Amino acid sequence: MGCKISTEFCAEHPVTSPNKVHPSELATTSPPIKTVEFINPDLLVDDKPIFQKVSVITKEPKEKEKVVTRRVSLQAEPKKNLPLPLTRSSSLSSIMENRPPSGISNSSYTRLQRPKNSALRRFTIDTSRAKSNQFVVSLCSKKIGIIEYPEGRPDKQPCDVYWHNVVLSDMNKIVTSPHSKVNKFPGMTELAKKISLTHAISSMQKLFPDEYAFYPKSWFLPAHLNDFHAYFRKAQAMGKTEMWFIVKPDEGAQGTGIYLISNPSQIRDTEQQQLVQEYVANPMLMGDKLKFDFRVYGVIKSINPLSIYVAREGMARFCTEKYEKPDSSNFKNLYAHLTNYSLNKSNESYVHSNTLQDQTKGG
Repeated sequence: MGCKISTEFCAEHPVTSPNKVHPSELATTSPPIKTVEFINPDLLVDDKPIFQKVSVITKEPKEKEKVVTRRVSLQAEPKKNLPLPLTRSSSLSSIMENRPPSGISNSSYTRLQRPKNSALRRFTIDTSRAKSNQFVVSLCSKKIGIIEYPEGRPDKQPCDVYWHNVVLSDMNKIVTSPHSKVNKFPGMTELAKKISLTHAISSMQKLFPDEYAFYPKSWFLPAHLNDFHAYFRKAQAMGKTEMWFIVKPDEGAQGTGIYLISNPSQIRDTEQQQLVQEYVANPMLMGDKLKFDFRVYGVIKSINPLSIYVAREGMARFCTEKYEKPDSSNFKNLYAHLTNYSLNKSNESYVHSNTLQDQTKGG
């Protein structure tokens, strides 16, 4: 049995999808039948599907013509073993239907498939300068099948990845291939230093003052020591009597060397490279009056174009004593002012987590 689509309908609704089969192409052994109208149920008119039955007339010898009413499906069986289109904006439905998402061009979206000539090649990583990171990097490399070279490749061939604990000045001599990847961008270490970071943010404040207004007023010592004295005297002349500042060593870490002052004369060493900032005396507090901060982790994959991956989970740090605005009696109590774990873990009020479950649910 077969059927033919009306010429008028086909002209108005051409079938262009490779997954659709024209009814006239269906195999048939039946005698010719009259032309009937058929409307594809997949097509929409005014956002409403249109269904119309197909009238098929069969001929039998010495009998009157009989009219048989059938429904004909134009959906062909999907092809097998088609590669899934792994694109950045693939919707679940498009992946399930083995077709690329609609409304995008092939020039801007690329299938994430490994080239045929590298299908069997394993990636390599040089961990000769990983230092304290090496244990974790080695563990992850074995887990995902990357070949590790703890002492560098003996054949002097470039590795796919170079993992450095810190950014060294001779990186260009170590990483010689333009196709190799590094875990640290040159210059990124400078942003971990308080003065360099503040210099960068100060530049952004000049370009985008509203967006960077959150950063407190800062002075670099010893270069800005006179400016700091001038600011303090001007504030006093305007009637400000309670002013507090926080002093941070440039290369300090884990809260080491940080202290509060209320007067420039309290700076311990005016020749040391350090950062002085206005202290935020009214911070947001937890319900139990503890000061806290959030640490969010991100991976910068590329600078140009800028591509950053932000972790879905982060970390919160807490002080171990209730916060009070600094004054002459409590400004030295860093357990209430600094959230650094390395500092607060030594406080008697600190509650240590004994299991992973304790860490995830808190205490």
